Amino acid sequence: MKVSSVNKPIKKSKGLEINYSIYWGAFIDKVDARKNKQDIQRFDMNIFSNKYPVRDESSVEKNDAACTSHSVRNADKLNDVASLTGCSGRSVRTFPTELPSLTGCQKLLYAFYFAFLKNIFQKSISKHSEIMNRKSKIIRKLRLTTVGCAMLLLSSCLKEDMKNCPEQIRVYFDVSTPARGTKIEPEDVDRMNLFVFNHKGYYLCEYRDERIIGFTPEEYYIDCSDLLPGKYHFIAWAGKDEQFYTIEPDTFERGKTRFEDALLMLEYRNNVVSQETEPIHHLFHSELPATVTNEKVQRFTMPLKQQTNTINIRTELLPATADVFSFNIIDNNSDYTFEGAFANAVSDKTFTYTAPCTKDGADQLRSTLNVMRLSAERRTPKLQILNKTTGKLLYPHGIYSGDLVDLILKANPENDFDATHIYDIVLRFENGFEPEDPANISITIEINGWVVRGQDDNLVE
Repeated sequence: MKVSSVNKPIKKSKGLEINYSIYWGAFIDKVDARKNKQDIQRFDMNIFSNKYPVRDESSVEKNDAACTSHSVRNADKLNDVASLTGCSGRSVRTFPTELPSLTGCQKLLYAFYFAFLKNIFQKSISKHSEIMNRKSKIIRKLRLTTVGCAMLLLSSCLKEDMKNCPEQIRVYFDVSTPARGTKIEPEDVDRMNLFVFNHKGYYLCEYRDERIIGFTPEEYYIDCSDLLPGKYHFIAWAGKDEQFYTIEPDTFERGKTRFEDALLMLEYRNNVVSQETEPIHHLFHSELPATVTNEKVQRFTMPLKQQTNTINIRTELLPATADVFSFNIIDNNSDYTFEGAFANAVSDKTFTYTAPCTKDGADQLRSTLNVMRLSAERRTPKLQILNKTTGKLLYPHGIYSGDLVDLILKANPENDFDATHIYDIVLRFENGFEPEDPANISITIEINGWVVRGQDDNLVE
């Protein structure tokens, strides 16, 4: 039941001002809700007189027929209390046009009564807020505890101690090399492709990470937790930049592509690798048979082997000249099996690795080239220093062959090509350089501090 009124304060009594019209309407609503649809002819209040008029019921039907909504009546006469008329078949009453007179005691009683209700309501709200705050604090503590436990679990899940880890299969990668070998630089390992073959040699899946930032062997791993128990063959290619390396077949089919048919190949336009514009990307390989069991945590470590080499050259005692030179290596070492071996003993694809030569303060030549794998069994790579101004070779010339592998082995017969990947070569022109008189040319070559010698222990170049 809705009450619409223009409320006026009653006379003040002892500094207390009460608006009774609001309480009166609320009380009538309460009585109306209790009686529901029963007709109310009159109602009594112990504190009010019972002589207030009640609307005659015979007029209700007439008013109901014309009424479509609640309206305010006698507002022009009363300005204090509004009348309500209903359209739902309910009995409609007219409220008193004058508020009852209350004694000072009654006014104080009502003041204390409503103050008591207000106090109870405020305490209830305060209690509810306090409970909600406690719940919020408990929830926050639970969240912090959960996060802390998770962080503690992860922090205890180290490569050396994984007993607290959830069920996982992790593959780590080792870049350590023999004591006499060339150290692998972690920053060169900037991407990883891990191929998985089953025990029958058929391709199953590939895990790839094309953006490794700050590679650290102790922390970096590939998660293979989706592998079921069984025997597998892991093949890893690290640094496989797809801009310069391709695999064959183009698409590996699960359960169809065989391990022995898989190849990795160097791919450059016109088979020319320019160190100045598109240097070769360092490549690493690893192979590991692995058996996955039902153990909660399994860790595998794959030792990486570098498939690329860096060749540095410089000259000594070369006569000063304004000519322009380039450093070249010619080889056919572009195709590899997934075992990391050469795909062919002699490939029909010949690549030219080339880089410009710079000159130092003594007008001596310097240059650097990255090339693919070198092997003692393959004597195909040829080293060249080309005078681009004249179009003639500065080296090799005359009796010199420029066989790079042969030179390395003559300098150090025990050289390990799988462990040593940086070669510093010094060419010393003892008698200057006279292209017109090859017999007068004498060149001494040092490789990694070793002087190139023949079988009779004499200097040969």
